[in-house]
Amino acid sequence: NQRGDGSWMPLWFGNEHAPGDGNPAYGTAHVALALQELDACGFENVPPLLARGLEWLIAAQNADGGWGGAPGCPSSVEETALAIESLAGFSPLTSPRILPADALRKAIDSGLGWLIKKVERDRWRDPAPIGFYFAKLWYCERLYPLIFTVSALGRVSNGSA
Repeated sequence: NQRGDGSWMPLWFGNEHAPGDGNPAYGTAHVALALQELDACGFENVPPLLARGLEWLIAAQNADGGWGGAPGCPSSVEETALAIESLAGFSPLTSPRILPADALRKAIDSGLGWLIKKVERDRWRDPAPIGFYFAKLWYCERLYPLIFTVSALGRVSNGSA
C-alpha cells in the first residue's frame, strides 16, 4: 500500500539508519519501476500513484546527491542506484502529466554525480546493510551494489532518462 507521504515500504529490505529500520527508498523505487510499465500499457489509475512516488523519491534525495533508505539517512550505492534507475525509467516527454522534466533531470544528474564518484573511487563495490530477517539479523549482499549500479547506469545510457 502506498503510504500517505507517497512512498511504499518493502517487507524484507530495511535500512539500519532509517526510522523503524524501514527502507521506503528501496520500496518506492521498485514499485515506481513496476508502475511505469503499467502506465506505458495505459492503466488509468497509475499516474497519480506514480507521481506521488516519484515526487517522494526526489524529495528524499540527500544534499550530497545520493539516497539513503529514508530522507536524511546516509547515502548508499544501493539506494542511490535504485532511485536513479527508477527516475531514469520515467519519461516526462511521454507522461508530462506526472512529473516536471526539470525536477526529474536535476535529481537524476545529481544522483549520477554521486554514483559516478563512487565508481571512480572504486567505492561502488562496498555493500551496505540493506536487508534484515526477523529479529533484526542484518545482512548485506556483495553483488547488490554492482548489479544496481550497472542497471541504473545502463538505463541512463540507453536514453531512457
